[in-house]
Amino acid sequence: MTDLSQRTTLTVWPKPAQFFHWLVVVLLVIAATLGFLANELDLSPAKLKLFVTHKSLGLSVLLVMLLRITWRIFSSGPRPVEGLSPIQQKLAGAGHASIYAVAILLPLSGWLLTSAANFPFRWFGLFEVPLIWPADSSVKDIALGAHKFLFIALAALVSGHIAMAIRHHVLGLTVLSRMLPKRWSAANFLYMLGVIIGIVIVFSWFSAHSISDSMDRTMGKGAAQVVAPLHNVAVSQAGKTSSLLNKPPSWVMQPASSQLGFVGSYVDSEFTGKFERFSPRIIFDPENLASASFDVTIDVTSAIIGAPDMDSLLGDSQWLDFAGFPSAQFIAQRFSLVTTNFVAHGLLRLKGMEHTVDLLFSWNEQADGAVRLLGEAVVPRVVFGIGNGAWADDPSVGFDVRVVVDVWLEQSGEQ
Repeated sequence: MTDLSQRTTLTVWPKPAQFFHWLVVVLLVIAATLGFLANELDLSPAKLKLFVTHKSLGLSVLLVMLLRITWRIFSSGPRPVEGLSPIQQKLAGAGHASIYAVAILLPLSGWLLTSAANFPFRWFGLFEVPLIWPADSSVKDIALGAHKFLFIALAALVSGHIAMAIRHHVLGLTVLSRMLPKRWSAANFLYMLGVIIGIVIVFSWFSAHSISDSMDRTMGKGAAQVVAPLHNVAVSQAGKTSSLLNKPPSWVMQPASSQLGFVGSYVDSEFTGKFERFSPRIIFDPENLASASFDVTIDVTSAIIGAPDMDSLLGDSQWLDFAGFPSAQFIAQRFSLVTTNFVAHGLLRLKGMEHTVDLLFSWNEQADGAVRLLGEAVVPRVVFGIGNGAWADDPSVGFDVRVVVDVWLEQSGEQ
């Protein structure tokens, strides 16, 4: 820590303080601008990308502010500005403390907002940001109101801070120059910051609106993944020659312990959802695959993610289109054995379209006679018209949706 004698000789803020100060300024201005721009857009890939960048910048502000406070605890600033009365110095200190507090609370409220809205995201695409609150619509609304209020408060405080710095500069007091690098005039330095901020904003805007050319590659990859479990694996024909007279048993679902879920992604962050209502009709015997069949009816309108904003859009015509296509169906009458698991080669009817989808699953017989069926399938969303318009060829929302099956079955007694 700088001792008192050194502290009293300092006339400008040390370089770390200057760096933290101007970095926060740049991050806040860019984050606020991108937030306003995104808020004015209709729902689109560009809006999603701008908001993710806005959130990443906000968390960066929080990190830099915490670093700035840590540095300030263990370091000392310059001596008081000559020409300011003790009261003016106390008011300036209170103003600075208020800016510190609000600059920390503002990104925290945004973090709480995105957590309560159940909108995970990756910090500049590098790592998943943990959610700090469970999904809760009421908390989301409170956090949104706090975020708006804190932004207005910060804007007012910063405006006052700038006004006083300019006033003191005009009066010849060394206030503004204390936070500027040596050999830089205030005009030149602020001009440089403005150019940097403008370049980043323009770059973010055009990056958000650019349409990726990876559509064909990604769709090709997605289509390959549908049948990927069968590649380079010896497929047994067990059961193909079984007598059709030996019909496999019929199974009914235990609804309380069964789930039909799905896993998607947006801007490289995963989200999970489920269909709350579905009805499987299963005829299956591991020793008689030739006579097996799956017939699953899914109430598409029961789809839920648990994020209020996402759930409000699921039924839109661009997505699952609840009004036009309230149900889906998966039918499989051909099965293969893959090592110790099975593949149901099926036809999925979804949103008025039909495409083949393979379900890789395990058949786990329990001691009490029940069976647990665990399975996964990869569904390319675009071939079913899920995510039309600008979403169709933009990877902001992942092209592949992973369907996860966890169904408990018991014999129905029918043959």
